[in-house]
Amino acid sequence: MSVSIGKRGLNLNIKGDQVTENIGLPGIGLGYQEKISPKIGEQPIQIKQADQQESSRANRALISLVLLVLLAMLYVYLQTCGAL
Repeated sequence: MSVSIGKRGLNLNIKGDQVTENIGLPGIGLGYQEKISPKIGEQPIQIKQADQQESSRANRALISLVLLVLLAMLYVYLQTCGAL
């Protein structure tokens, strides 16, 4: 059993202790999904690795945001051309 929080196109899915972020454009089928919490039983991360992981997670979040904006622009363009 899981719980989703958010709207179509941008939500978090919580299943047990796992949290997944979902970003996409409804109706097109393009999207991005990222696990943002560890699974049960995964090894703890050392402090230096945790700092690198936070930096990497921030970079992925920025990439996700840029991807979402580009997908939104493509969606609007395709709608104005009558392709959708």
